[in-house]
Amino acid sequence: MRGNSHSASTQSFRGDPYTQSSFVRQRVIHCKLRALAPGREKPTPLASSYGAQFSDGGPPLRPFQAASVVRWATTVSVISGLPVFVTRHTSRIAKLLISMPPKDPDLKREQTHHPREFAGNTYAYPVISRRSGGVSFGVNLNLDKACNFDCPYCQVDRTGEKPRQAIVVPAIREELSRMLDACDAGGVCRLPKFDGIPDAAKRLRDIAVSGDGEPTMVPEFPAVCAMLAELQGSRPELDFKLILITNSTLLDRKGVQQGIDSLLAVRGEVWAKLDAGTEAWYQRINISKVGLDRVEANLVALGRRHPFKIQSLFCTLDGEAPSAAEIDAYLERLQRIRASGAEILEVQLHTLARKPAQASCAPVAAGFLQGLAERIRAEAGLSARVYGIED
Repeated sequence: MRGNSHSASTQSFRGDPYTQSSFVRQRVIHCKLRALAPGREKPTPLASSYGAQFSDGGPPLRPFQAASVVRWATTVSVISGLPVFVTRHTSRIAKLLISMPPKDPDLKREQTHHPREFAGNTYAYPVISRRSGGVSFGVNLNLDKACNFDCPYCQVDRTGEKPRQAIVVPAIREELSRMLDACDAGGVCRLPKFDGIPDAAKRLRDIAVSGDGEPTMVPEFPAVCAMLAELQGSRPELDFKLILITNSTLLDRKGVQQGIDSLLAVRGEVWAKLDAGTEAWYQRINISKVGLDRVEANLVALGRRHPFKIQSLFCTLDGEAPSAAEIDAYLERLQRIRASGAEILEVQLHTLARKPAQASCAPVAAGFLQGLAERIRAEAGLSARVYGIED
C-alpha cells in the first residue's frame, strides 16, 4: 500500500467492512507514511474525532505525517462507523487497528438476499445494503417489472407479462412511515427481520427508489420524489438520505429532472449506471434501445446540475470478461464525462452478488475490479470503491 493516505485507505478498506466476510475481529492495516523534509520536526497533537486516536506510545510523528494518519483514520472510521485506533512503531510506520464484528451468517444472508416482499407491503421493503453501509428501505415503483434494459445479469424474473399498475403515492408513504417507526432514537432499525444482526450493521442509511425495473419510467415518479422529500423533512432525527438508483437512460426527461431536484433538495444522491465503454459491449450487457452515447450525454447533464455517483457492474458473459479495449473505452467515457463539467462523487464497482437471469453470466475476479479501481483513480482522477468482493 504505497502512495498517499487516500489511495492507501481505498486499497485497504474496500466497501462496508461488515460485508467483508474474511475480516477477523481485529484487522491491522499498515500504512507507510511519507517522510517530511528536514527541519519540520515539531510534533503536532493528533485529533481524536470520529474515533481516530493513538492507543500507545512511540516516537512522535511529524506534522505532515500526523495529518496523513488522521485523515486516513478518520475516513475509515466515518465509512465504517467503528472506532479506529492508531498504533505506532517508528516515526515512519503507523498501524490502524479496527475493531470488527465476528462473521455473521445472518448478516451475510441479508446482504445478498433482497426480496421485495415484506409484511404485506406493496412498495416498501427493507434490506441491508453493502453500498449503503447499513439498512436501506427500498421503494419498488415497477410492480410490473418494466425496464428498458434487458440485462442478462439481472436477478429479476421477467417471464410472463404483468399489466401496468398505477402507483398510489399515499400508500408508499404509509408503508415507509411504519418502517421508520421501527427505528430507534439512534437510527438502528429494530424490525424483527434483522433480529440477531449487530446494531452497527443495521442503522438506517437511506430510502432508495429502486426495485424490479427502471423507476424513472413511471409517470408518478415526480410525485413519489416530492413525497419522499416531505417524509425526509418530517423525520430529521433519523438523518437518512434519499437515493435514486437508475440506469441513466431517461435522465433527460423534464419530469425525471423535477423528481431528482426534489430528492436532492436536502440530502440525497443519484446512483447512475454506466456498465460499458463501447456500444457493442453495452448491447450485450444492458441490451437497450437507448444508445450508450445518450446515456453518456445524460450523465454529463446530470453532473452539471447535481453531484452524483456512477454505479458499474462488471461480469463475464459466456466465460468472457470485458476486453482490455473495452475497459480502455470505459475509462475514456469517464474521462469525457468529468472533462465536460460533470461532478462525479464516486465510481461504485461491483459484480454479481445474486443469481442472474441467465446462467451465462458469472462474477469477475476480485483482482479485476481492484485493478480497474486503481486505473480509475490514476487515469480518470476519480474516487472509486469496490463493493461485494471478499478477500
